[in-house]
Amino acid sequence: MLYIIGHYAGGVFKFNVIFSEQYPQDPPTVNFITPVFHPLIRADGLLNVEAGFPQWRSSDHHVHHILFWMSSSFSDEGLDKVAKVYAWNKEAYRLYQESKSQFVSLATQSVTLSKSAPVLESGGQTAIGSDPYHKGIALPTLDIDEREGMTKTLSLIDWEKSFG
Repeated sequence: MLYIIGHYAGGVFKFNVIFSEQYPQDPPTVNFITPVFHPLIRADGLLNVEAGFPQWRSSDHHVHHILFWMSSSFSDEGLDKVAKVYAWNKEAYRLYQESKSQFVSLATQSVTLSKSAPVLESGGQTAIGSDPYHKGIALPTLDIDEREGMTKTLSLIDWEKSFG
């Protein structure tokens, strides 16, 4: 379960993690479906994963690292670490640096919007948040064939067969 603290606390932010054919050599991409005013997230929802993993190493970096880093990037400490070169939303970056009260107002609007009925009911399989009614990460249910296909594609171990 991922929790968001700070200015984004209480938000429910939907996103997709997309694995290219080059994964795990290349990092997956993360695209937010819920509009989020954040320095690392473009207007179209794409998260700058390179900010947390400037040199992706497939032997050391995995999806759980991205999810943990994503969660921490919403905290004040994480926002403080955003380098201008990695800020895809230059206005969010500028406001965080120069006018925190305006930044907080827009971040709070993102939280409010994320919990509105139209946004909660919109498409997307994954959510990150700390709203008590929409906790943690929700992943779609895969049928057995989809699961086996994903297991092979991602070179995962079938825990039930190996250890069950």
